[in-house]
Amino acid sequence: MTSTKPTFPSIETLLPHKAPMLLIDRVVWANNDAIGCEVIIKPSCVFYDEKINGIASHVGIEYMAQTIGALAGLKAHNNNQPPPIGFLLGGRAYKDSGQVFTVGQTLQVSATLAMSDETMGVYQAKIEVNGEQIASSQINAYVPSAAVLAQLTAAK
Repeated sequence: MTSTKPTFPSIETLLPHKAPMLLIDRVVWANNDAIGCEVIIKPSCVFYDEKINGIASHVGIEYMAQTIGALAGLKAHNNNQPPPIGFLLGGRAYKDSGQVFTVGQTLQVSATLAMSDETMGVYQAKIEVNGEQIASSQINAYVPSAAVLAQLTAAK
C-alpha cells in the first residue's frame, strides 16, 4: 500500500501578503485547528542581517503569525474564498533560545488553536529546528468582519 502526502496550495494563495513581507515558504501539514509550515532562512529575506549571517530570533513571532494566517487562508481556500486579512494583536510569553536563525536553516513553525470566537483567536505556537523547540508563544489574532475592515481601511 502506498501513501501519498497531502498537497497544499502555494503560500501565495493562502496569505494576503506580498513580497518582501511573505516570510513563510510552505504548508507541510494541517488539520481544522492546527498547521505546520516551513521557513527556509535565506539572505533574500527582508529581515536578513549580514552582520549576524541570519535573522534575529524575535522575528519568529511574525513567522508564527503568518503560519496562523496560512491556516485561515487554507480554510478560506477550501471554501472558494480569498484569504482573509487578519491582525496580530499580540504575543504572550514569547520565549526564544536567543539564537540567530542562520542561513540555510529550515524552521518548522506550528500553531494550534486554543480558543476562538467569530473574529478572535488564541493560538499556541512554536518553532522547531531538527525537532528541537527554539521558540514559543501564545498568539492573539483578530480577523475583522468585512464591515469593520472597510471602516479600518477607509480614507479619512
